[in-house]
Amino acid sequence: MEKVFNFPKELQDSTCINIFYGTGIKATKRLKIMSKDIKIDYIGDNDEEKWGTYIDGILCISHEEIRKKKECVNLIIGSNVYRKEIYERMLSLGLMDKQIFYDNYSEEMDERSFLL
Repeated sequence: MEKVFNFPKELQDSTCINIFYGTGIKATKRLKIMSKDIKIDYIGDNDEEKWGTYIDGILCISHEEIRKKKECVNLIIGSNVYRKEIYERMLSLGLMDKQIFYDNYSEEMDERSFLL
């Protein structure tokens, strides 16, 4: 069965930047899959040691940098485990609910969808 990649229009045709949040093992797998189909401009993470480094050629930025870019950003949460915490943190940085996406991809499923 062919996998379905159901990327929202906001991520595909955006003039805003796309930030993928998370650098764990599963998040990094998701990042590699997603970056084939949509442009990922930055990676965000909670680990200060990763800020300013490159992961798969993409710059990892701090929460402060995300806050500075909040006016025109789409943020994709790549973590299942910390999804709620990341979501709440991004809201506290000033991002709006409609700017935050969750990758609902499951390795056990043959579908992929995004939830707002």
